[in-house]
Amino acid sequence: KARSTESIVGELALVATGRATLQLQGLLNPTKPGPASWSIATFTTATIPGVTTTTTVMPLRPCGATGACGQFLIPEARRDESLNVPAFGVLGYIDVQSSSKVNPIYYGAKAATVSLD
Repeated sequence: KARSTESIVGELALVATGRATLQLQGLLNPTKPGPASWSIATFTTATIPGVTTTTTVMPLRPCGATGACGQFLIPEARRDESLNVPAFGVLGYIDVQSSSKVNPIYYGAKAATVSLD
């Protein structure tokens, strides 16, 4: 539905007694290492009496593979939110020669082999 460099908006019908899973792909790490956190909010799509629904310049930029797009929901439509929920740590980068390798390439894999030249 919408995207910026720090936020995304998607649409998923939820019910109070159900569970939902949200899977995100193609995210990039922040530019600096350290602990990561997420802020997650739910919004209503119902009309809110007496509230202007948008200040977004029209027409909206359609969402393609990259770049900011779409329309973000107004703060008055927020219904529930969790701020700065701790997540995984972001590791810093190191420079190694292209002949060096890690097998398997996944962080946290057990019994990995590291070859440094």
